[in-house]
Amino acid sequence: MRCSSKKITSEGFQRQEQTLEKAKDVLEKTQGMLDEMIYI
Repeated sequence: MRCSSKKITSEGFQRQEQTLEKAKDVLEKTQGMLDEMIYI
């Protein structure tokens, strides 16, 4: 039981890391778009 729960948490952490990386990419893209709008 404990081993399976640990496995689930590790998978959850990996998913969180992936979502964090995606969020960073989105933030960078939106930041670039905002900069372009300001220059225009």
